[in-house]
Amino acid sequence: MEEEDPGSDDEFSAKGQKAQQKSRGCVGRKKKLDPALQGLMGEAHLRFARGDVENGKKMCLEIIRQDPSAPEPFQALANLYEEGDDIEKGLQFALLAAQLAPPDPDEWSRLADMSLEQGDVKQACFCYKKAIEADPANSKLYFTRCHLLEQIGDKKSALRCYRKLLQNMKEDQGAEFLEGSMAAARLLHEQDKLYAAQEHFDEAFTRFPSLISDFDIDLFLELLLMQENYQHALEICCQHCGVQFSCDASDQNIGSLDPEQQLKAFTALVVPDTLAAEVKCKLLITLIYLSAMHLTDTLLDSFVEASPEDFGDMLLDISEALLKNKQYEKGILFFEKLVNSESYSQAAVWLQFGECLELAGRLEDAEEAFKQVVSLAPNHYKARLQLSVIMRTLGRPEDALLALAQDETGEMLNPHLLFNRCQLLREENKEEEFISKAKLLFSRHFVNIRNKEELHAVSSAKRISSKNKALNEVRNFRREPLDET
Repeated sequence: MEEEDPGSDDEFSAKGQKAQQKSRGCVGRKKKLDPALQGLMGEAHLRFARGDVENGKKMCLEIIRQDPSAPEPFQALANLYEEGDDIEKGLQFALLAAQLAPPDPDEWSRLADMSLEQGDVKQACFCYKKAIEADPANSKLYFTRCHLLEQIGDKKSALRCYRKLLQNMKEDQGAEFLEGSMAAARLLHEQDKLYAAQEHFDEAFTRFPSLISDFDIDLFLELLLMQENYQHALEICCQHCGVQFSCDASDQNIGSLDPEQQLKAFTALVVPDTLAAEVKCKLLITLIYLSAMHLTDTLLDSFVEASPEDFGDMLLDISEALLKNKQYEKGILFFEKLVNSESYSQAAVWLQFGECLELAGRLEDAEEAFKQVVSLAPNHYKARLQLSVIMRTLGRPEDALLALAQDETGEMLNPHLLFNRCQLLREENKEEEFISKAKLLFSRHFVNIRNKEELHAVSSAKRISSKNKALNEVRNFRREPLDET
């Protein structure tokens, strides 16, 4: 575990820093004042009670002069200023007093609240840190401090604080340990430290399995799928979700097989009806990636019948998994439901649908899907390229050329489309149009020489800058535009 750096994430007042330096070595037990100073302290309290504030202050300052490590005069002055509505000054004296006194989590929490009232979040973080040092098992202090650190953008220190929380939680604080583990995993996930995040989940699931909820399982499975750790995801489903497999009675030695062979030997999958739909979805995706399609029929049927408006994100995840694992016909069933829904009839979904249809060999249907993509997103050049390829495969080169056409005067030209159009024109032996489009393609890299005067001007100059200058002079003289259309 990473140790917390005391000075890395907390900024507080200069007075507080000085008091911290003075108080090193005296934390743990209260230092007693010299008897003479005790009498003076008592007299100062008496003066404050009688309203003789100025003399009371002078007595406190005298005690501080003679014994700067005593907390009593600082606390007395803090109370005086707080009661007099000078909260900021009272807070500074209270911080000094708390530094010098034995650790008191309640006092540090109070000072943290006062700091927040003054808008000083960093100082509040420091106060909560001192409160944690005084009461390391108080989970509320950790969570409050971590939230404040995240609020000011110091996620590195928040992660260290969560890790210290996990170190100090007792066995009867399982709920707090689980919450801290999830929070630490979330921060690690944001930093793309997925394996470190997985370690926190694994520890929490191992230590407190009875406290794990479907929501926690769903988060862990999401993390494992992102890492493509499908075998571990399946183990989590079996250990915490009641998922079971069955096989033929003749397979007596299935326990000696490796996990991949075991999956092939299983003949049926038992999934509890009460299992959350999100977890069922991730179980199905896990089985798809583990090439256990013979165990997925029941789960696939249940999701095919689901409403895209209610379960669209899950259906899309399943569709993508089927597409990536070459289960095209099954993937088409899901994509069809999605593109025929109101919420998911979008260009990105139509694009994947078209790819799935094309890979399944259904080129005519794929053509219609890609046309829909172009209709929804006219600037999506990859869809237009693929549409052109399909039309060419279907024996319609003219349509293929038309799919690559661009408005050369009204839109930003895409070089990919233009290059593929040049290739297709050359294959179709349309030389004049090929030369025209090729010149257009190269026009962003080469200067178009319009006449003999420009040719002579460019060839006479040696440097590039001189060539450009000469070319502009000719065009200015001829009153022609300097740039190409």
